[in-house]
Amino acid sequence: MSDFRMRRAFTLVEILVVVAILAILAAMLFPAFSRSRENARRASCQSNLKQIYLAHYQYKEDADGVFAPAAYRNAGGERVIWTQLFQPYLKSEAVFRCPSDADSVRQSFGLNTLAFADVENLPPQSSGIHLGVLRFDATSEFIMACESGTSDDLETPVPDSWKIVPPSLPLQFEGDARPSARHFGRANVLFLDGHIKSLALDAFCRGQSPPDRFFKP
Repeated sequence: MSDFRMRRAFTLVEILVVVAILAILAAMLFPAFSRSRENARRASCQSNLKQIYLAHYQYKEDADGVFAPAAYRNAGGERVIWTQLFQPYLKSEAVFRCPSDADSVRQSFGLNTLAFADVENLPPQSSGIHLGVLRFDATSEFIMACESGTSDDLETPVPDSWKIVPPSLPLQFEGDARPSARHFGRANVLFLDGHIKSLALDAFCRGQSPPDRFFKP
């Protein structure tokens, strides 16, 4: 007699049970993987802001202690924005983009226009702020830059914006935008003393008293 034995094949019901179990496991694990990936993007975004902060201070040292403006016009009448001023102090232009920003091509961050004014009719040495006029212990309260890229509803994309306009002022010029909450409903915010926080928009942009509490040094 032959010792060959037929191995029992899986039934359709057993196959469907295995598929269902795999689907349940995938549904449980996918959100965790997505959250881990977004956490990594948020950390990369914060690292980019830190490099922007350091570049800003290097620019200041080379500009006799004056910070950069959000934008100005050069001798030829061409607009120069702050990202162009910082390029010599950075290894890559990719620093200006948040990895979670799917709308912008060039930059994802805006300078606070109440601290670093949009002075397109003035030379750069006539703009910006001297931190010496502020109490040093107060600089941690005010925003230098943050993730930008929305309209007044804080949702409609405004790609490649380079300015954060405070709540009390309208969006009226090219480059103007409100903050963008790209990471779990929160935005990365860089303060004047260099520290970075991940904040909900209600924590600094909406419902504040006065409205520009974190914007006006």
